[in-house]
Amino acid sequence: MLNNRRITALALTAATAAAALSVPSAGATTVGEPKDGVCTFTMNAAEKDFVSSLPRTLSPGPVQDVQHWLDAFETAFPQTQPISQEFLDLFQGSYVEVFNNDLENNIDRWTQRYVAAGIDEPAARWYFVQLWNSKALSDHTGMDMTAFWADVDKAMTSGEIAGLTGQEPYQKFELTTNKKVTDAQSAMSKAQKDKWVAAYKASQGVIDADRVAKFRDGFIDARDTCANGGGAVLLPTDGANPDADKVATITPTSTAPTQNGGPKNTHKEVSISVSTTVNKADSASKNTQAQSGSSTGAVIGIVVALLVILGGGAAAAFAMGG
Repeated sequence: MLNNRRITALALTAATAAAALSVPSAGATTVGEPKDGVCTFTMNAAEKDFVSSLPRTLSPGPVQDVQHWLDAFETAFPQTQPISQEFLDLFQGSYVEVFNNDLENNIDRWTQRYVAAGIDEPAARWYFVQLWNSKALSDHTGMDMTAFWADVDKAMTSGEIAGLTGQEPYQKFELTTNKKVTDAQSAMSKAQKDKWVAAYKASQGVIDADRVAKFRDGFIDARDTCANGGGAVLLPTDGANPDADKVATITPTSTAPTQNGGPKNTHKEVSISVSTTVNKADSASKNTQAQSGSSTGAVIGIVVALLVILGGGAAAAFAMGG
């Protein structure tokens, strides 16, 4: 029969293994327990490299997305570029007034130049209007991302991150098709539409916007994790994140109260209380011989429970052997 000392040793071994499941690995991306709404914040090298490679000139608004479609159009149909350059060189000084005084006819006149170059009319008209707008409208700008990048730089420099206390604080990158783009594409031939869409998806601007969007979402997840007690997050990397296997079993380090209107913890993780189990095992080892029967049964129950958590087969073998 197993004596109390051996039972206690088994309990401690099982408890230690359980603790390994709930304590963040030193190499994993971690968010510490919040103190006054702020948590320690550690990124791995691959995640830092990813952030360093991101362009900071992109904005998430619809204006930026229209620019992506405009750039993709010029890539898909390079024959438009000489015509466009001619217009941009001409649209200055007195010609601006001349153009605006007969706006509809001038838009149609330039549109037909693109049609003559082999572009379907609806797409040619959309493209030229956007080109003209980019030159004529001074407020043709996207949404500001200054606050986002300031928060990122502060977190990376200080090693601390603030938990969220309300709604998501940064604009989303939503690469959705503008209605005027959709209307133009619906009247295009399939061949030209497919060529334009393919150029859009492959454009560096869209690829960069997608990368920034992924990091933005990961950074918000880190702030949400801080507000909900700390734990581990996976920020995007080029290729597989080296900490992916480590983070999968990590649980929050504590449970923080939900702020009014703030984020709620959506992580579905199981936490094991190691200290309680160890204390019970230590207490059992100090019982007298007269109490050994009941103490042994209690400790075996603890060990089996832990082994069930760690693996059903090990628990069954232990129960039969005992």
